[in-house]
Amino acid sequence: MYTTMHTRFSFFLFSLLFLSLSSFAQPFNITGRVIDATDTTALIGVTVMVKSATDSTLPVNGGVTDADGNFSVAGVNAGTYKVTFAYVGYKTANQTITVSAADVQLGTIKLVNANKELKSVTIKDKQTRATQLGDTSQFNADAYKTHPDASAEDLVTKMPGVTSDANGVKVNGESLQQVYVDGKPFFGNDPSLALKNLPAEIIDKIQVFDKLSDQSSFTGFDDGTSQKTMNIITKGGKREGVFGKVYAGYGTDDRYSTGGNLNFFKGDRRITVVGMSNNINQQNFSAQDLLGVTSGSGGNRGGGGGGRGNFGGGGGGGNNGSNFFVGQSNGITTTNSIGFNYADNWGKKLKVSGSYFFNSTDNGSRSDITQNYHNIDLFYHDLDTSESSNTNHRVNLRFEYTMDSFNTIIFTPGISFQQNNTSLGQYLTYDSTDAPLSRSRNFNAADNSGYSSSNNLLFQHKFKKQRRTISLNISNSINAKNGTGMYRSYTTNFTPAGDSVLTNYDQQYTLDNNGYSISPNVTYTEPVGKKGQVMFTYNPSFSASTSDKETFNKDSVTNAYNDFNQQLSNKYNNTYNTQRGGLSYRVGDKKMTFSVGANMQYAMLEGVQTFPYNTKVERNFTSVLPTAMYNYRYTDGRNLRVMYRTNTQAPSVTQLQNVVDVSNPVLLKTGNPDLQQDYEHTLIVRYGMTKSKTQRNFFFNFYGNYINNYISTATLQPSSDSVYRGQSAQDTILIRRGNQLTLPINVNGYFNERAFLTYSLPVQFIKSNLNLSAGLNFT
Repeated sequence: MYTTMHTRFSFFLFSLLFLSLSSFAQPFNITGRVIDATDTTALIGVTVMVKSATDSTLPVNGGVTDADGNFSVAGVNAGTYKVTFAYVGYKTANQTITVSAADVQLGTIKLVNANKELKSVTIKDKQTRATQLGDTSQFNADAYKTHPDASAEDLVTKMPGVTSDANGVKVNGESLQQVYVDGKPFFGNDPSLALKNLPAEIIDKIQVFDKLSDQSSFTGFDDGTSQKTMNIITKGGKREGVFGKVYAGYGTDDRYSTGGNLNFFKGDRRITVVGMSNNINQQNFSAQDLLGVTSGSGGNRGGGGGGRGNFGGGGGGGNNGSNFFVGQSNGITTTNSIGFNYADNWGKKLKVSGSYFFNSTDNGSRSDITQNYHNIDLFYHDLDTSESSNTNHRVNLRFEYTMDSFNTIIFTPGISFQQNNTSLGQYLTYDSTDAPLSRSRNFNAADNSGYSSSNNLLFQHKFKKQRRTISLNISNSINAKNGTGMYRSYTTNFTPAGDSVLTNYDQQYTLDNNGYSISPNVTYTEPVGKKGQVMFTYNPSFSASTSDKETFNKDSVTNAYNDFNQQLSNKYNNTYNTQRGGLSYRVGDKKMTFSVGANMQYAMLEGVQTFPYNTKVERNFTSVLPTAMYNYRYTDGRNLRVMYRTNTQAPSVTQLQNVVDVSNPVLLKTGNPDLQQDYEHTLIVRYGMTKSKTQRNFFFNFYGNYINNYISTATLQPSSDSVYRGQSAQDTILIRRGNQLTLPINVNGYFNERAFLTYSLPVQFIKSNLNLSAGLNFT
């Protein structure tokens, strides 16, 4: 009954959408390029407005120029229009054009510098703070008051819906993931580094939008990998020259902070050098800076696992970047870092950008945790002291070569090297109301080094027939982690009779993890009718990893670590393969877009342990993954976007392996061979409203996530001594009262809902904004 009603409702909804689309007239595009009339350099961020010359009641259409000065205004019906080109520091230019039965190419528009006129004429008017240009929110920097030495971060946090905290910058509740300067990447995927080191005084406009992947931008189909992006448009007079700043400070307890930045801007060339040194917890690093070197406890077994179904790949060797901490660490951190960013056009066809970043951190932290389990009469106390140091080098590059108007090649390589040292001291106690249950002192130390490399090559071809395209993409990654470590544990368990049982470990280990993945992709699009387009995709992927760990106990006679510990040593290989194909349909114009599609994915996960005994885990998963997207642009500065996606997450081999990790006799861990892959539904709703006349803004974001077979963690804490039987006789162990065992399990009905809204209005007398925000998170 539910399925029938759901199908009828979906058919009814889709029918309404298609009927509404049929009411629009055939639209045309207006394109061109805007340059400086004196030096012929491209002008970035010029506002292009298209308004009917005969009917003032019709809505205004428009856009902005990109990094090359190009613009494209879509969705223009037949008629006579006035096209206005406006840019700070230049005379406004106007053209009257007639759109009849084809797209209009305006060629090159030259704007004349108006500096002399601006010196002799004073124009007073209320400045426009924000403009909604389709999916892009654009803010004028001069409308927001900042102090003279403010950074870009200080400026953007005064704008509607933008906040900043220890976890980074957020826009309407979503994390900012990329920053561009004049349409060019700035320090890769590290927005905090970019915003902290760019002065506010050079900024003309701020644009905020969801940047699609290169593949999605080319085909027009959203693949679900968009990133919240901020494009900083610099002032015309600030694109030539050298500027920067230096700062230093010293306080009590020998706390200090020093740093600076230096920028060389000339035409399309952007060179920036930044550096910082402090011991006040200011840190600049991203996930890549920690990739492959985060150390675990001495008893981890195996590694690797599957990836989200919509990305078609899996991680290997426990080194997947998504597993590592991003943002500031807890505790007290000393940081030394330096970065270099470069962007330029090498000729008319090749765009190049890249960055190098060095980061060194030393961190110390202390935690004290107390937990009471009243239902089983247990009291838990955990006192931890840790120290760590991390050093890394990261390089990211991007080459975009436009062969001609039909063919483009994009190559994005990246590599990082890391060195990490950690030590952890831990004191655990378990007690009941009547008597102590256990005492445990643990010490871990690890010295790891590793590297990770990723490369992506994309070829795009447009056929002469409009909207017919083909693209070929291949991506690969390689990672390695090598290290040594030691583990000491002194545990006392107390029996009901009052006797004590001592369990001591003193071990050293070596670890060697390696992994790689490769994933090709073929995408073909074909026009259907005047507004429709269909897309076919095929995306196989293969990933593999190996883990080799050897553990040795300390010999009580010789004090040498030469007593091989078979139970805590292992050799493990795992592979994760997927075959994925899909079909999508997209229809719409400048005002409304609707797309729907589905992918079929078959995944194979295999893990083989060859030591200390032979075991094999094999799992196959078949999934149908539907997607849908609806976007409507109102004529009065409002925009509505609704997205529905599905994906899967296969359990990792470590989670499937039913082998008990006894390296910490108080906190035991194991896997679960009966795990199923999860299936995730995601619904995203975004609504924005910008009133240019009143300068009031309203934004609403909703994110809903529902997962079947969600992989969670269960903790077993027996009220009396119990026996746990693992995968083999060697893994049959005694769990004493006061100890605990954790293992992954599937649970149904997991959901997470987040909502965020913000309303802003100008406060003229202080040249600022009053932002009212509210958020709700329910899990």
